[in-house]
Amino acid sequence: MNWPRSVLTDSGGFQIFSLPGSRSVSEECAEFKSYVDQTLIRLSPESSIAAQRAIGSDIMMVLDQCVASTVERGVAERAMELTHRWALRSLAARGDSPQALFGIVQGASYADLRAASARAITDMPFDGYAIGGSRWARAAARARIARASSPSSCRRTSLGISWAWHHARPARGGAPRRRHVRLHPATALAKQGVAFTSLGRRDLRRAAYRGMDGPIDPNCVCPTCTTHSIAYLFHLNKVQEPQGWQLLGLHNIHFYMQLMRTMREHILADDWLRFYRSQRDLLDARDSYGAPVRHVTKAQRQKLKLKLGRYEVVIRDG
Repeated sequence: MNWPRSVLTDSGGFQIFSLPGSRSVSEECAEFKSYVDQTLIRLSPESSIAAQRAIGSDIMMVLDQCVASTVERGVAERAMELTHRWALRSLAARGDSPQALFGIVQGASYADLRAASARAITDMPFDGYAIGGSRWARAAARARIARASSPSSCRRTSLGISWAWHHARPARGGAPRRRHVRLHPATALAKQGVAFTSLGRRDLRRAAYRGMDGPIDPNCVCPTCTTHSIAYLFHLNKVQEPQGWQLLGLHNIHFYMQLMRTMREHILADDWLRFYRSQRDLLDARDSYGAPVRHVTKAQRQKLKLKLGRYEVVIRDG
């Protein structure tokens, strides 16, 4: 990669969770089919650590069982307990590697399970721990999860965070001083034409940007904003030119990094709450461009054809 700074690798737990209908999880390992050639892959705590050791990352993650925040308590508890057992196996598989290893706190959206998981993980000899993402949890639930998962002052990081301002919410509920930024949404959403800015999110699918001069973020000094106009970025997105995705991704990553620097400064200056309250609504503002796009299936299109104004077409016996 030729990246001279720290590298954090994930274990694959969330990727297993994101494969609907093609995975199974047992005490021994997780099994799933490759979306490339449908071959069966077995991922265990030992093989996950072996892969991360081979990559040579600075911080490795244990393999965990990720579940949705909406699951029943019994399902969440069993997944949490399996995560703890896999954590012990990951520690054993680490061997004499000098790489740091983080445990992962799970428990879905149940505060008592989160607290119990945090106690269990911090009792193990990890170099730090991660707050496992609670998929589909609302913002308020994410803040409760962060508080319940953060009883210790050791190194922490948050997983499964997508929107820019959501990185601030775990900090408010038990501020992790050392944390990583999940950059995947920064680049994945750039491919869809979405940019994170100091004015809120901007969506380059809007025709309003077609002839707009100036940078996509007037307060940004990244190469994208200092070189290209928002109209040019709109054009690149419109014609699906890969350079547009790269320029937006570069800007989004720069924005994330600058936001984290600013947050850290306010935390250290004991001015966090004032900063949070002044920025939360601004940075979380969405770029409204009408009703959300909704995929219409073939069956739905056929049903729409049977509507003529206020009348409905009824077909019987062909």
